[in-house]
Amino acid sequence: MGLPLFLRVFLLSSSLSLLAFALLPDVDMWLLVKLLALSLGITLIIPVLYPHLRGVRKGDVVQAVNAPMRSFLPIPFLSAFSMGGQFISLDNGRIGSRIKVAMPDGSWREALVLSYSGLFNPARVRLLEAEHTIKIL
Repeated sequence: MGLPLFLRVFLLSSSLSLLAFALLPDVDMWLLVKLLALSLGITLIIPVLYPHLRGVRKGDVVQAVNAPMRSFLPIPFLSAFSMGGQFISLDNGRIGSRIKVAMPDGSWREALVLSYSGLFNPARVRLLEAEHTIKIL
């Protein structure tokens, strides 16, 4: 999610800077440099702030950090470094809140939101122990 947002903000802010430079009468090249620097600053800040404003939404892909690892390598210590799997969020949530995530078998489990999505990675959650699971139809 982060990379497309980064590119959209960059294209929008750069095009607005170039339009402002083209439409304003009697301006020098330093205004263009300043406008492009402003658009670059906006481009770098928006993708950092946006996930914190948005949180985790229903339908987002989340990555579990403690899901069972299905490794093809028979190395015992790799189970301690399980990266987990990717699941679909069934609720909206913020850091520290509990949400439901859809499991591959059609059931759901509760998860604790650990972090929001970044530029290249989805939001991270920790799967909580399930007392029971319910199949989603």
